[in-house]
Amino acid sequence: MPGKAEILGGLKICFYFALWYALNALYNVYNKKVLKIVPIPYTLALVQLIAGCCWVLPFWITGLRKTPKVAASDSTWLLNLGVWHGMVNVAGKLRACTCLCVCVCMYIYLYQFSFTRARAPNHLCICV
Repeated sequence: MPGKAEILGGLKICFYFALWYALNALYNVYNKKVLKIVPIPYTLALVQLIAGCCWVLPFWITGLRKTPKVAASDSTWLLNLGVWHGMVNVAGKLRACTCLCVCVCMYIYLYQFSFTRARAPNHLCICV
């Protein structure tokens, strides 16, 4: 049977996770609203990065917060993670283009097919 301290620790972690999730959802909503008003995503991301650095650097410089130490093995792991993330991102983009390619190929095929049979194609290509 877990003790009172373990239960409170678990509840504390659940609370922090729920708080992170709620704040992350709010951030995404407001970020989307800002991007609809000012459609400059790269500039906005750069401004947010600079603001984060301006927030964190004074804590690191004054020693109020320890600077994270990244070992060589951690760098290798992070690079590997970044490569996999990039590959998944590219694969998602290619998957999204598949439907467009199928529609274009079907249009070309049906267009040529309709002239050889002298009738209009009766197929619809629906991309989702």
